[in-house]
Amino acid sequence: MMGSMKLLGWGCTLLLLSPVTYGSMARPAVLPETVINVRFYDVSAPDLKSLAAALDRVAPRDQDKVALGKASYRLDWRLELDQGEKQCLVRQIVVSTDATLLIPRWLEKTKATKQDRQRWERITASLLDYEARHKEMVLQSATRIGIALADLPAESSCDVLRYGAWKAGMKELEQGQRRIDSFQRQTRYGEMLGLRWPGEG
Repeated sequence: MMGSMKLLGWGCTLLLLSPVTYGSMARPAVLPETVINVRFYDVSAPDLKSLAAALDRVAPRDQDKVALGKASYRLDWRLELDQGEKQCLVRQIVVSTDATLLIPRWLEKTKATKQDRQRWERITASLLDYEARHKEMVLQSATRIGIALADLPAESSCDVLRYGAWKAGMKELEQGQRRIDSFQRQTRYGEMLGLRWPGEG
């Protein structure tokens, strides 16, 4: 049984999902998997003022809106089930987190003035901070999915158990999406964390 979450942002930092462990040996094993794909898009401009216009041309777009960077996440889960004579049990759970990141790279940064370099570094630091918080919430959702699936009781059939797993996983995905939506509103999509388009603020 699988589910998915997709989140769009301005950039991202990297952190591998830590193994999930439980005190009880009776719980099924929860195995995390994390795959990170990082890509850079190049932007060429002699100074920060010109950089804003250059980004307008080459930066990624989502629903016709230009973004400084982009991050998409996908959460999946897979179950290994054991059908006995009277009941079906979860033996193992794999929770996968896949991330694809697109980050800007200013080609002329080393040739720019010290002031422009510092301003660009503040912008990119804010971008990474904003997406680091997204990442933390996504990984929290992955952990919660693993716990929720590990807590599933045995059922009379594996079909019933799969359906229960789907409902439990989707519930955690929806709650995670609500947390992210709330964070985006509270920070004005990173503006409250200092995230600005070059040339603004």
